[in-house]
Amino acid sequence: MKDLPKPHKRAAGKGLAKGPGLLAKPSRPEMSPKDKSAVEHIKDLSEQLVNAQTLADTRLQEIVILSKIVFDLRKKIESSTQVVEPKLHKAQKRKLWGISSYFPRRVSSSHKNDLALLKQSPLFDKDWYLEKYPDVRESGIDPVWHYLKFGAKEGRNPGPKFNTSEYLRRNSGLAESGENPLIHYIKKNG
Repeated sequence: MKDLPKPHKRAAGKGLAKGPGLLAKPSRPEMSPKDKSAVEHIKDLSEQLVNAQTLADTRLQEIVILSKIVFDLRKKIESSTQVVEPKLHKAQKRKLWGISSYFPRRVSSSHKNDLALLKQSPLFDKDWYLEKYPDVRESGIDPVWHYLKFGAKEGRNPGPKFNTSEYLRRNSGLAESGENPLIHYIKKNG
């Protein structure tokens, strides 16, 4: 057998024994100014990313806290057994052909006529409207009054047989006039 070269012995507590090239560091080429600029830009972007992540985590914690508050408030409202009736001014509650309706203090005769038309129309389905729009049901406001004053402007439908948005699309000048789409349809078609 041939004699193999003997490995270098470790110096006590000093790591590897000194040998040719074992401890020499490889030389790095110098970076160009463009490369240095790119490295600095990457460092800046990394710092911005860390800041954005920290901010996002903070906002997420705030959302969780606010969500819990909203949940607790909803639970408290739902558990409340007391039914609160709106207190109405005498002039607000009036009779229209024997049907109780809630009006603001000053109601023009044209609005009263429009309310009567809506209430008589088979296209306005009070039960459907309250089922479809629980916010109106929960508010306690008369659904006919709501549709006349707010619902049509919000694009809500008065019932399953009349599409407010579609009717407005087909009658382009109607939206600018401010006239209620279902009232317009009833007057136009009798």
